[in-house]
Amino acid sequence: MDLRQLFKGTTLLLAAFMLSNTLTAQCVTFKDSPKEEDGMIAHSLYRDAVKAGNLDEAFANWKIAYDIAPAANGTNYLHYSDGRKIYKHIFDNSTDPAKKQEAVDMIIKLYDGQLACYGDAYKKGQDTYLNGRKGYDMLYYFTDYLGDNPYQAVLDVLK
Repeated sequence: MDLRQLFKGTTLLLAAFMLSNTLTAQCVTFKDSPKEEDGMIAHSLYRDAVKAGNLDEAFANWKIAYDIAPAANGTNYLHYSDGRKIYKHIFDNSTDPAKKQEAVDMIIKLYDGQLACYGDAYKKGQDTYLNGRKGYDMLYYFTDYLGDNPYQAVLDVLK
């Protein structure tokens, strides 16, 4: 093995390590946080509100729980799916274009976060399903908020 190959291999390994650290940074669980108890209380409160259909009431506690631990307990993706439901409610009930854009951006971020944090759990095609849902939402609800070429953005997700 010559020096170039060794350098190339070391560089690739280092880049892979840095990428994996970046992905796991957004996958913080309650156990990883010094605010574990606060996050679990907020999670419980917002889940009760979501189950009761009170999405406006759920938002504040969802935000606390999500900020503390985006990946919740590490085994379920409720912060992502409930967040999308709450932000879809905000999108549907807002007349302010800036708030609608903010909701769309967050919904897309939540799809991407769920895929990044739970990618290993999606080995049986569930990642395909989640990308399909993301593309569907982008096409049927958010087209006006996806920039200059929204159909290309949808196509990129669905590919």
